[in-house]
Amino acid sequence: MIKVVFNSSDNHENYVIALSQVISKADFLKRAGVRTDSYAGRLVQRIYEGLFESSLDIKRDFDTYFKVEYADFAAYLRKRHLFSRENTDDIERTYPQSAIILYYRRFYSFFDEGVGETLLMKLLGPEGKG
Repeated sequence: MIKVVFNSSDNHENYVIALSQVISKADFLKRAGVRTDSYAGRLVQRIYEGLFESSLDIKRDFDTYFKVEYADFAAYLRKRHLFSRENTDDIERTYPQSAIILYYRRFYSFFDEGVGETLLMKLLGPEGKG
């Protein structure tokens, strides 16, 4: 699942990405169809690092630190990350079957207006749909 979310603290478009498994950097580059030593390859590598190395794994964050503080995952999302009720309900439904749920704050302007979501769906494969 890839969900576009806005939080009220910065009013920017970000993504919540739920996956049943982590995708390797090599597989990510292969899906992008780029050579590692090219400009596009370096750009895709930075996207991968932003997703899997710099993003907050909100599922792990909740399970490790906040499970005792919040009644459930949805409450954690609403109160800690300021997501709307609609967004939290959608994200919470993915919780049981997800190995990882990332809160990805996009850092490239070409991710605006749905382009980023389309790109992420391609790079993350069938799990990105939904």
